[in-house]
Amino acid sequence: MAPFTYAHLENPSSQIRLFELIQTSGRRLKGTVIHVDLDAAHGTYDALSYCWGEQNRRISILVNGHSFYISRNLHAALKNILRQHEFRYGGAGEVPRLVMWIDALCINQDDTEEKNAQVPMMRDIYANGRRTHVWLGPHNIWTALAFREVRMRAAWERERERSRDSQESGIGWWRWRQIHQNRRSSSSHGQAAERQQHSPISQNDYYYDEVAEEQDPTDGFLTRLIAKAPVPIWLATSSVLSRPWFSRSWVVQEMATSKCITMVCGKYHMDWGDMEMAFKSTSTSPNNSNAAGTSIEILIAIRQSFHNADRNRLETLLWSTNTFQTTDPRDRIFSLFGLVSPDRHHESDTASDSSHRTRDMIPDTGVRVDYAASIRDVYIETTIQCLRTSGHVGILAVCLGTRKTKLGDDFPSWVLNPDPSRSDPTGNMSFAWALPTPPSSQGPGADGGWTASGLSSRCEPQLDKENTLLGLQGIIVDTVTDIGLEREGFPAAGGLREIYEHAKTGAQNIKCYMQWRALVGVPTSPAARETSFYRGGTTTGSKTTHQAFLEIMCPRLPTDSPDEAALAEKHWQLSRQFDQFVTSTFQFLENKKSTSKNTKLSKIHAARIVAKSIKVMGEARFGNREDVAQAADFEATDSFSSSRRFLGTENGYIGLGGTHASVGDQVVLFAGSPAPFLIRKAEPKSDAAGGSSVDPISPGRVRYKLICDAYFVDMMAGELWDQDKRETIWLE
Repeated sequence: MAPFTYAHLENPSSQIRLFELIQTSGRRLKGTVIHVDLDAAHGTYDALSYCWGEQNRRISILVNGHSFYISRNLHAALKNILRQHEFRYGGAGEVPRLVMWIDALCINQDDTEEKNAQVPMMRDIYANGRRTHVWLGPHNIWTALAFREVRMRAAWERERERSRDSQESGIGWWRWRQIHQNRRSSSSHGQAAERQQHSPISQNDYYYDEVAEEQDPTDGFLTRLIAKAPVPIWLATSSVLSRPWFSRSWVVQEMATSKCITMVCGKYHMDWGDMEMAFKSTSTSPNNSNAAGTSIEILIAIRQSFHNADRNRLETLLWSTNTFQTTDPRDRIFSLFGLVSPDRHHESDTASDSSHRTRDMIPDTGVRVDYAASIRDVYIETTIQCLRTSGHVGILAVCLGTRKTKLGDDFPSWVLNPDPSRSDPTGNMSFAWALPTPPSSQGPGADGGWTASGLSSRCEPQLDKENTLLGLQGIIVDTVTDIGLEREGFPAAGGLREIYEHAKTGAQNIKCYMQWRALVGVPTSPAARETSFYRGGTTTGSKTTHQAFLEIMCPRLPTDSPDEAALAEKHWQLSRQFDQFVTSTFQFLENKKSTSKNTKLSKIHAARIVAKSIKVMGEARFGNREDVAQAADFEATDSFSSSRRFLGTENGYIGLGGTHASVGDQVVLFAGSPAPFLIRKAEPKSDAAGGSSVDPISPGRVRYKLICDAYFVDMMAGELWDQDKRETIWLE
């Protein structure tokens, strides 16, 4: 059978293709591709959001009577959606057409010019659809429990909002769940109506509510067993939230612009409004260090911002989605295109030619959607434009640094990381962008937050294109002399292996905590702590080493908001309680020579930590250890010290840096940055003849590699910034 061949779109800047799925009794899917004007097709089709999956194992379908290969994941999504469509309308006579927009089918992926025209339209494509189906993949034994749990959490949040002024609003989540978990819903349609009433953004009654029932008759034995067994709830919910879809770059725009969203995982379905409501409290609480939780919180926050008509800047979106994944690295930038467009809320029955011509450019940056440009050029141009338009160096907090990338060795260290990992620290863990609100063009501190480079300094980047060097004004203020262990982030849960990894990471982090205390020099005796003073900062003796240590464990972000100040104070108190819990529970790690070494935890110490943890958790269950819950609360909301290393400097400062920090790195304050950065002298490059390369512009110019942003006690409020001592620091 001849393969399907795309017919050219007459006007790829205003027309789109749609795919009509045709009901078939056979196993092979088939459908028809049609060309329509985007504005005329408003509200006549559904859109699909999914992960492409492996492309080397594909399945053939029929498109306009010809063979066309799609990924197995897309094939599973289409079969599931078609089955549900037929199930919904099968008893009502003629089944309506199922018309969908699917990127892999509706855009000719081999036509670069067409992609350049169609990608900027994707914001409007998802906004104009009736609904967006989110395909998470096949269900597993955890899915039923996870979806039920999310819906229960959403119901609790709604009940809290309704009874905010009553005594019932004070009932905690776990107590409320215990009371309500055995209640059976009166009807699936009743729940759907309630969700619509309380979800102004996303209203959906398309799918039957399979998860609302206590027991689905098609559930397998293991699913029923897990639903009844006292398994950790986070294990089930994390098994859903850790799926690849939640870290895919394209879903950010797809979720933000869609009117109505349904989450689909195998045979289970859930309205996005439930997901959004369930994680409402965590998305507005202090940052969570769990990677899976953070992804859903980012999606919720960006969607709400878009629907509230807030204007998002490109650098802000790139920072917040810095661990999201794409097949083509350029899509990390292009996928956010529609969210920074100033005319995203403009609707018109007819779009002018001039409006279409501006669709391919990101406003105020000059960055265009161009798949013919190299990945390197796209990332260099985007990074430079973000620095120039914002006057803020926060985007460098998610730079490539000294990491190795599979894309080649010719990427500069200062460029936005083109090859991020899901295990990298998320943007909300960066010190150089830790602000209550997006940074202002007026400089650090204009919107609150730290002001390491003063209140009025502004980034004015210089670019040496020939040598790919970035020049920034700054001051080198210190040198790193001590490095501690990395405090690791907890892996996303998903099975028994992940439970083991959680326990191992927790034990290693206990050792890390005790090592940091030892490196700071915190005395073990309470009396001695009062006379041991921090030697960093401009005022000697202003705080003890113990107080300074607590500040690096819980950096306090300045804010003018009373609510944020209250949250910060609560988190500060939790850090003190956490410190007391760790030092009193794991005393056997204090004053041990092995504690101060940058080595992995020994098996003996790991076993003792796990055994002690099990013991205190048992005591807490019977109400004998209230400090356990407080310690858990701190660890669950601690983000700044997660995936960081302890740093000590030549001048006595202590702080935190990235995992790639090293002894000998220099501490620099860049103009336009709230936080310090670490840089490292670059090794001389050799020319073709084997000699040392000479800088053609300035032979005496010193080059550095950018490593990471950092935090230092008593360096975050401009204490060391001096406008007259600035010099140009060249980064390669």
